[in-house]
Amino acid sequence: MDKQAILDCLDKKAFYASQLSSFKANGSGMGQGLCPFHKDTKPSLSVNLNDGHFHCFGCGEKGSVFDFYMKQNGVDFVGAKDALANVAGIATEPKKKILRTYDYTDEAGKLLCQTVRYDPKDFKQRRPDGRGGWIYDLHGVRLVPYHLPEVLKEKSVIIVEGEKDADNLETLGLTATTSPMGAGKWRKEYNEHFKEKHVAILPDNDDLGKKHAQAIAGSLHRVAESMKVVELPGLPHKGDVSDWISQEGTKEALIELIKQTPEWVGDETLVATPENSVAQEASTTKSIRVVSLPEMLSMEFPPRENILCPWLPTQGIGMIYSIRGTGKTHVALGISVAVASGGRFLRWEAPQPRGVMYVDGEMPAVVIQERLSHIIASLDKEPSAPLHIVTPDLQKSGMPDLSTYDGQMALEPHLDGVSLVIVDNISTLCRGGRENEAESWLPVQGWALRLRTRGKSVLFIHHSGKGGLQRGTSRREDVLDTVINLKRPGDYRPDEGARFEVHFEKARGIYGENVKPFEAKLITGIEGKQEWGMKDLEESLTERVADLLNQGVPQQEIAEMIGVAKGTVSKHKRKAQDAGLLTITA
Repeated sequence: MDKQAILDCLDKKAFYASQLSSFKANGSGMGQGLCPFHKDTKPSLSVNLNDGHFHCFGCGEKGSVFDFYMKQNGVDFVGAKDALANVAGIATEPKKKILRTYDYTDEAGKLLCQTVRYDPKDFKQRRPDGRGGWIYDLHGVRLVPYHLPEVLKEKSVIIVEGEKDADNLETLGLTATTSPMGAGKWRKEYNEHFKEKHVAILPDNDDLGKKHAQAIAGSLHRVAESMKVVELPGLPHKGDVSDWISQEGTKEALIELIKQTPEWVGDETLVATPENSVAQEASTTKSIRVVSLPEMLSMEFPPRENILCPWLPTQGIGMIYSIRGTGKTHVALGISVAVASGGRFLRWEAPQPRGVMYVDGEMPAVVIQERLSHIIASLDKEPSAPLHIVTPDLQKSGMPDLSTYDGQMALEPHLDGVSLVIVDNISTLCRGGRENEAESWLPVQGWALRLRTRGKSVLFIHHSGKGGLQRGTSRREDVLDTVINLKRPGDYRPDEGARFEVHFEKARGIYGENVKPFEAKLITGIEGKQEWGMKDLEESLTERVADLLNQGVPQQEIAEMIGVAKGTVSKHKRKAQDAGLLTITA
């Protein structure tokens, strides 16, 4: 069932009229009603009746009609899509049949999550909701190897690529396990369960399966008592141990194969998953290059240019962060288009057009489309270099997890001609481990550094926490050239839209005027053309103090409103007087 087909057939006006109190539509394709997501006393929820998007100017909730239905009715996206298809009069697709579920339990046998196998063939992960139902994600779930209680009891363990294979080996009387979500998903925290065990890995008969086996071996070879990677004879391409068993493979034959296989000692074919630092070490120690001081000084390197002057260099790694709703995505898209067109954004300029990949992890595709349309319509020249866009609504299997080898490899075929990769944002696109743990960042850092060695730059977009600082580990800043914090002004009002202060918190190699804080505000003209108004923060603060003083607001209240000391207000009052900005005497 096509999402766009539902939107095309859905009567948005009738739908929202049935959902919102005091709903009224005007003649310009917009509607308004009381917001159901907060105690609304005057209609503050606006609806675009052309595309179904809503935005509450009271509480800030916004999104597509699917987002509205999910929040209003407490269902997931699939449920919302089915319900809205019914409202639109579209027959829904037959639901997939569950063929099998595989339980992942902790050491005591308590259920943590399940892998669900469907017909037609598909897999999903889900976790208990605590009320007898399921939530179809692994948010907050402790991930463990399959059959963990059995693994802990046995001295010898076989590792395979899927739950079905592990179960088939179990029917033969052997202890077998796998990692959640299949190939490329091995995590170093699984290693502790295999200490002092005899481990045999049975790879699937394809490149991905063999790389997966080598990565696990590289991770466990200093942990397990012995380690073997066993090639099963007679497997078809993409075949696995279940195929081998179906060809009359027996427990005794498999045990003999394992005995005859020499122990794994590592070789040049080892491919390490990014989350596996031990495997990375094993894979790189044989090819490390060391140069002397004279050699280093005599080497010729290409000059480091700027992708976006003055702060984003070629082979640079940067971060922009702020609280939710400040305007991070406006900035990320503005930078994307400026770099691809060789144009300007805010106070920054791209010297020449360069290829960009913009990877978005949370915005509806229609919103990205709308924002890009406004940006392009406001340009003097359109992008002449590639601008590739990856957005969740276009992915059948969900967005890649860039903290995993598979997720990073998913982008690889599309990076030719790309000089800048923008990751918007870390929370949604780098999901491995916990955000505040330094080790969870290492796979992403390693990926960014590998892109840097290939001449590419990476810009991460990130959320800040309650205190205004970037969320999670501060270890991220170790490799970053630039860190920019977008701050909401103290007197900001929600009806102003995108307005923020730009503060450089780390700026490697730039200083002075180039890193002075400034305020930016998105201004939309009568014909829909957008431009950014900018002022030095000092100038902006003086004008804001003058405006509030002219309204009769006491200095102490002004200080509290805009988040500065009273002495700062007094200083800017004097500046306002000197500039003739005050219309009242005080």
